[in-house]
Amino acid sequence: MNSQSETMRNLFAQWVPLSKIGKDPKFIPDACGLYVFRKREGDFGRLVGKSDILYIGSSKCLRQRIVKNYLKGVGGKTTKRIHLNLIKRAYMEHIDLSFALKGEKEYEKFEKELREQYENEHHEFPPWNRAA
Repeated sequence: MNSQSETMRNLFAQWVPLSKIGKDPKFIPDACGLYVFRKREGDFGRLVGKSDILYIGSSKCLRQRIVKNYLKGVGGKTTKRIHLNLIKRAYMEHIDLSFALKGEKEYEKFEKELREQYENEHHEFPPWNRAA
């Protein structure tokens, strides 16, 4: 699965450079939903096929998750690893974000389904979804 797959096109219509969100976080709503990071420059090899998807996640509060956790580095091991990649390794200039609003009872279910679909297509999770 990549951002050009039918599932991704249907769920995530608009992609925004993550660096733009760092400058204006109000672009992201304070709402429940799914979010995806992708590599802007194109596909990279997976065990099976290629993809541009780096991370699939969900949150009860999208703005807080993206800004506080990933851009500011507040959180657990995975969050800090992604923050390191975005800020210290300067990947933020090469990453796009998309999100889809979902109800409070739906967002985690949809995240699980997207990850399972990705794993079924590539025989592994997106690179940033895996533990370091």
